[in-house]
Parts: sequence; C-alpha cells; structure tokens
Amino acid sequence: MKLFKKLLSYIIAFTMVLSLATLLGGNVHAADTAQPQHVITINNAPSGRKYKAYQIFKGDYSKGTLSNIEWGDNVDSTTLLLKLKGDTDNFSDITDKSSAKEVAEKMGSGKDTAQAKAFAKYAAASKTGDGFESTENTKTKTTTITVTGSGYYLVEDTTAESDQSSKNESYTRYIVKVVGEATQINLKSDVPTVSKTVQDDDTNEKTASPAQDSEKYGKTADHSIGKDFNYKLVATIPNTNTSVNDYQGAYKLVFHDTMSKGLTYKGVTSVEVSDGDGDPVSVTDYTVTKEDDTTLENPTKASESGLTWKVTVANLKAAKTATNGLDLTKALTVTVIYKAALNEDAKIATPADRQHNDNKVQLEYSNNPNAEGEGTPTGKTKEDTAYVFTYELDNTKVDSVDQKTKLDGAEFELKKGNTALTFTFDSVKGAYRVDPSSNATTLVSGHGNTNTNNPTGIFNMIGLDAGVYTLHETKAPDGYNKMEDVTITIEAKHSLGTTPDVELTFKKNKDDNHGNAFTIGNAKGSILPSTGGMGTTLLYVAGGILVACAAAYVVLNKKRA
Repeated sequence: MKLFKKLLSYIIAFTMVLSLATLLGGNVHAADTAQPQHVITINNAPSGRKYKAYQIFKGDYSKGTLSNIEWGDNVDSTTLLLKLKGDTDNFSDITDKSSAKEVAEKMGSGKDTAQAKAFAKYAAASKTGDGFESTENTKTKTTTITVTGSGYYLVEDTTAESDQSSKNESYTRYIVKVVGEATQINLKSDVPTVSKTVQDDDTNEKTASPAQDSEKYGKTADHSIGKDFNYKLVATIPNTNTSVNDYQGAYKLVFHDTMSKGLTYKGVTSVEVSDGDGDPVSVTDYTVTKEDDTTLENPTKASESGLTWKVTVANLKAAKTATNGLDLTKALTVTVIYKAALNEDAKIATPADRQHNDNKVQLEYSNNPNAEGEGTPTGKTKEDTAYVFTYELDNTKVDSVDQKTKLDGAEFELKKGNTALTFTFDSVKGAYRVDPSSNATTLVSGHGNTNTNNPTGIFNMIGLDAGVYTLHETKAPDGYNKMEDVTITIEAKHSLGTTPDVELTFKKNKDDNHGNAFTIGNAKGSILPSTGGMGTTLLYVAGGILVACAAAYVVLNKKRA
C-alpha cells in the first residue's frame, strides 16, 4: 500500500511538472508571437527587383495610427538624431536628447512632404541590422515583405546595380510607411523615355509623314543631298513616383546618337528643358563629344568615322535658377535640336528599291534617387529611330520621232521654283549628284560618253527631294530644236510598319504612267527651200549652150578653109 501511494505521488508530481512545462511553453510561445507579423505588398514592382524593410519606430497600432512610440529595432537613434538636428529647415526643434515619441510628433501626417522625404533620407543613413527581405512570386507577379512588429518602416530598393543597369528601370526612392496590418505600396512607372523626329520642309509637295507636328517634325522626311535639316531629340522625365527634385545627387542625362554613313553631323543648335508651364529654359551646361569622349568637330561624316556621338547634361538640376521659374518637381522634357545633311554616301530611294537613311538615339539617365554624387548609376531606354529618304531621276535624251536614236550634247538646267540646282558629276555612279557646294548648274546628256558613234543620251540625277521641278534645255543637240520646258513632279507617301517605306509617283508634265525613268525628246530642225535659185541655173545652162555653139562654129570654119 505504501509503495502504491509513493508511486501515485510520483505520477501526480510528474503530471504537475508536465502541466507546468506545457503552461510555461505556452507562455514562451505566446511571448514569441506577441509581436505580430505583417505583410507589405509592393505593387507594380519590376521582375527581379529586391527590397528591404527596416523598423525605425515601433509602437501600438490602431487604425493607421501608432501610439506609445519607441525607437525601432533597425535604427541607430543617436546617428539619426544628429542628422535630424542638423536639418534646421525641417526639424528645427529636434535635439540630440529627443525621444522617439517627440520626433514622431514633429513628423506631421502629410504625404510626400519635404519633411517626410528628408526623414527617409536620414533614416536610411541610420539604419542597422539586416532588415526584412522581400520575396517575389513570379506566378502572381507580386513582391512582398513580411515584417515582425507594428511600426514605422523604411522600405529601400536594394537591387544590385549589376542586376538592373541595362534595364529600362529606375530605383525606387526611400519609402516610409506605418505598418500594423496588411500594407500596400503602389509603385508607378517613373522611367524616362526618348523620341527622335526629323524635320521636313516642303510638306505641300508630298504626302505628310506620319504624326508630323506643327513644325513639320515626324518620323520620316525627304531631303536633297547636301541640304541642312534638323533632328529633334526629346527626353520625357515623369514625376509619377520620383521627380528630378527628389534626387539627392546630380541628375544626369546623356543622349547617344548613332548616324548611318549617308549622314553628316552639322552641330547642336539648342538644348532646352521645360516643365510644361511658361517658356522653355536654355540648358547651357552640356557637352558634345564622340562616344569615346574625344572632340567632335563640325562637320563630321558618319562614313568617315563610324560616327556615334553624345550630348551630355551632367546635372539637369543645375538648369534651375532663382529667376527662371523652372519647377523640378514637375514632369520635365529636355529637347535637343541639331543639324545634319545627307552626303554622297546616302542611300537613294527608287520605285524598285526604296532605301532609307536611318538615325538612332538612346537615352541614358540617372536612375537612383537615393544615390549622392555625380548622377550614377544610370539606366538606358530603348532606341528610337527617324528616317530620311532621297530620290533618283533617270533621263535619256532621244530623237522625238525615232526614240531609238539617243542624243548626246544636249544641255539642261533643273530648277526648283526659280532657282537652278547645282550638281557634281559622280563618275562612280554615272549620275549627277545634287551638290549645294558646287557652282555647276549644267547637265549634259551623254556626259562622260566617249563613243560618239553610239551616243547614249543619258543624264541621270540623284539626291533629289520630293517636289516640283522644271527641266529647262539651254542648248539642243546639233541639228535639233530646243524642247519646251518639262515639269517633273516627285510625290512621296511615307508609311511606317515593321520597316519604313515610301510610295513614289513621278510625273512628266501631267503624265504619271511610268516610274522614275523619262525619255526627253527633241525634234530635228527643218531644211527650208531657197528663193531665186532656178533663174541662175537657166542662165548657166544658156551660157553653156552658147559656148558649145561657138566652139562648133570655129571647128567648122577651119575645115572649110
């Protein structure tokens, strides 16, 4: 009986120990979970981006409000207070003895205030520990951060530069957020874009290119060789999530321009920035260099140097002055205008081979608003391209009756309006090339032909703009009359699909039933009759008869004698 009682007492004691352990274990578990976990969902985060959250304040959460605020687990409060104290514009009442509660009371409740942005900057410089890392769900395309404990959190974009430098993305600026329940952060696209357009001149002489603006800039144009025209580069910098003003360091822009070999660079004429209100502001602090940072001299042919060049604005923020009214918190556009010209290497468009001369731009831009210094790191946009066409006109001088007979030696001028175009003969292409630097206006049929027994009659022209021309003959071939002036019209209808294209129509006077090859006819001169010729002939005949008769009389008289 005594043994039974002793065993029973052991069992009871053991049971009590187990119960106590369970109770204690439950209490320990309860203590472990006293700090609830909350999920921060980052919406619209690009794939592959990484974030961390750091607790700056902690406290009791209720309906978006923190109370009983203390310093968080991921902040060096001493460092933070020193930085806040030094910013008298935003935190004039902060001392190095201020409590977390006192600092929080100075923060106010405004969204995206200058004070909130400044606090986020100082908090990032004072953060400690590893923070809470984000995870990406590729199936649901969401990025989340699970944090422990309610509080005021700093969210930082921690994506490595090597993971995103080639992407069309920007770093997210520091975000501060009260977290005490499931929390949403909505990122908006704030990536710059760039566009390139080319200016046309004679839109009344052709069908306008797609999306041409009031200044005749569009994605396509046509020009004659050697004539200067403008390109326009436009960088658009949004402010949906981060403005230029939010960047702690310099805001850098670089326009990278790539020209095809048929183009010659003629120089940048202006760089301007606009916030959409008032007049654009001139940007004076920019450089123009080749891609290797060597000097770019005007003019430079792409065919000579494989030209790629750039316009660098080292710090767009420097364009703002106390008097020009530029607002860097707004969306901005930066516009570069530069001149170029087609050269002798330009590709020529014909109805059978509609070639074009392209020109590309890519924008490099500062993409980390949290970085200090000279505007790095940077991201790059996709390239944008504009296209220029120029045309060929093939002519053959012939006998207007027998068109198989081709005529050398006729001389012409080609006029646009009242002005005769100037040309250089291109012996390689066997054609006259438009050349504004030349003084020669004369076109000669059969130029360069040495076989005079088989005249060719050809005088082709390359590098022509769309428009209306007059072909005026200044000298006809020997034995032929000058022709009447011929009106030649080149019409071009541009289109953009997967590749740019042009529909060409060539008219000789009102005839458009042919391509770009014309026959130009001349009529022979007339052999006209003369007057008074018959009387002279009769006189000669009569005189001859008289002489013959006289000779016969002399002969007969000698025989009689």
